Amino acid sequence: QDNSWQPVILPTDPAFEPVSRVAADPNGGIWVGTKRYKLHRFQNGSWTTWSQADGLSSHTVTALFVSRAGEAWVAGEQPAMLASVSAGKIRSLPLPSSVVRILSITEDATGQIWAAGDNGTLLSVKDGSVADKSLRTVAPPSFHCLLAMPDGTLWIGSDGSGVGRLKAGRLEFI
Repeated sequence: QDNSWQPVILPTDPAFEPVSRVAADPNGGIWVGTKRYKLHRFQNGSWTTWSQADGLSSHTVTALFVSRAGEAWVAGEQPAMLASVSAGKIRSLPLPSSVVRILSITEDATGQIWAAGDNGTLLSVKDGSVADKSLRTVAPPSFHCLLAMPDGTLWIGSDGSGVGRLKAGRLEFI
């Protein structure tokens, strides 16, 4: 906030532990995902919490990302989930049955959301619709991190296959 670091103290409440993911949003908010069906946001000195009752279906938050527009994206496991949080509401998206766990989420230059995870999972989300771009091989790698570049290239860090590059619809590992 104001181009300086500000300490954020988690409440001494079991609902805030154990923390699994943290993300900052462009409006100075801090998002915190847990391993106990909880998602928290700290904004303007107060906490807001979402739980199973609010639509957070996963036990553990495995990825957390905030878009340039301020929309939070959350993924989880047990069961697998991908959802957006906008205007205080969680909206879960349907996932292919092959998705076990999403580990990374990013946004490309066009505003498209990308999610990647175990078993070669690679999903794109545009206008609320999920497209499955997953790698279909005998032993697909797990994708652990994503980096979107201004030229449209999506870099993918994997477990076992090194670094991949998705550009113009073509995925190559280097």
